[in-house]
Amino acid sequence: MNPQSVPLRTLCLQSGDGIPTSKNEECCAERIVVSPEDERRIHQNSEPVIALIYDEASKEKMYHFVLEHELELSQYGKILSTESENELGNLLNKIPNISKKLHLYTDGSKGGYIGIATETLLGRCDDMLFFVDSVEESHYPDLQVVFGSAMINHKVRILRNIDHAREWMKRGI
Repeated sequence: MNPQSVPLRTLCLQSGDGIPTSKNEECCAERIVVSPEDERRIHQNSEPVIALIYDEASKEKMYHFVLEHELELSQYGKILSTESENELGNLLNKIPNISKKLHLYTDGSKGGYIGIATETLLGRCDDMLFFVDSVEESHYPDLQVVFGSAMINHKVRILRNIDHAREWMKRGI
């Protein structure tokens, strides 16, 4: 099929309904356009995906959590995180069961958090560990987008408390 002739659907990001709107195109400014092929791929996500979101103050907590729960996390088909100046991504790459599933988005102006938010909005992220204690002002808008994307996609489980995350890991993924 010619790419120019593929019908596209407009997904409203505020409601997350995915219903094309022809009458009320102005229901919200936050929209994403997907092809039928992308929509099928979004809904056929067979292996679970988890995102590891952390700030500078929480990187050590996240690293130890990953070490403590390496076996459980290795059950995910893909682990999303960001590369950053703090080198946690490099440490995670040294954990055998994690490194082969790790997908690092470039941090900072290249949009690491935005890449994870996009995956979440497209239905390609099932769970999110969100360990953020203090936020640098420059990262605050990006983190709002990530957290907001998980709130829009009602199927995403968000764990913000390390004790809750540990309890959840004990129960099994």
